[in-house]
Amino acid sequence: MTIKRGPRNNPRKNARNITHKQAQARLTETVVAFNNQVQNSLAVDAVKVTLYQVNRLIGRPCTCCMTNVPRAPGSNMAPVIPDADRSNEGFELDLQDDDIFGSSLSDKIMNDDVINVSGGMDDGLMGISEPDDDIYDDALMQGSVNCGICYRTLRQPGYKAYGMQRTMFTNYDMENVSGYTVDSTSAPHAFVQERGDGFVSFQLVVPRYFKAVTFSVREDLKVLHDRPLNDENNELKIDELRRYAGRTMEFRVKAPRFTHVIFEFDLGIERLNANIGGENTVLNYDRLQTMADIPIVLGPEVQDVNEGDIVAIPERRLFLKIHDKERKITADQRRLEWVCNARVLQPTEPLIHIARGYRLR
Repeated sequence: MTIKRGPRNNPRKNARNITHKQAQARLTETVVAFNNQVQNSLAVDAVKVTLYQVNRLIGRPCTCCMTNVPRAPGSNMAPVIPDADRSNEGFELDLQDDDIFGSSLSDKIMNDDVINVSGGMDDGLMGISEPDDDIYDDALMQGSVNCGICYRTLRQPGYKAYGMQRTMFTNYDMENVSGYTVDSTSAPHAFVQERGDGFVSFQLVVPRYFKAVTFSVREDLKVLHDRPLNDENNELKIDELRRYAGRTMEFRVKAPRFTHVIFEFDLGIERLNANIGGENTVLNYDRLQTMADIPIVLGPEVQDVNEGDIVAIPERRLFLKIHDKERKITADQRRLEWVCNARVLQPTEPLIHIARGYRLR
């Protein structure tokens, strides 16, 4: 009798993890429970924040980098943009070396190479040959102006507020103007009062339901004390806005010089809860606000978070700028939570005043 030792030699053809369908079903069911768990966790020792989301590729070109210049009909010549500081002398640029593979311009400057720049800019802009009636011409280097309208995003409006209707009015939006001129030589363009009885009017779309209204009349980076007026030149009141709920109303501005007007309607949506990590202070004499980077956790109700978004906590005078994010999602794009790192805005940065305004009474 033959004795067989060891286990039976059975071929193994099936995988162990054959419960993938059941596992996927359990994961799909868990997403909603996990979202609720995150929101409940953020509600404990909650920090109420206002999220300003950056608009990089959406909106109109900002006048800090581009200006709308009409051409004469049938003319192919480049338009002339007036500049009060421009001279009629020629523009000359002499470099010591014209080797395209040599040192860069910055290296030449640091090495004290000969760079002779004399005269002002030519009246015509270089590189413009399109015969369109209305064109947008690069008047300044893009992103080089510390603009109070777009905040270097080169688009109007530069930011939108989560859960609020944030409306911005610039020289693109004027409905009627009397006694004012548009200073197209400033970046961004500004309204300049020529007569004391002059005004600039705009059309404001009032939401049907809102809780409060904040406004600000600004001259670039500066928030003015001027208030918007109604068509009778009286100060605009919130009761008048409520009468126009769901409709369009006209308001006026009579500031001596201003660039834009901002209205923020609080639609009654509860502010976002956020979890802010430890606030570490570092020794750095180059910074006025010496707080180190802070981690921030936001809930899944936020559709998207991008680098450059501003997290404002006005009650603590703390404004954070997100510089990186961890996108926690499933394979079918279902959001779990947002884990971000942000730096503290310095008091000298214009973005620290993005939420500044006056409450309409």
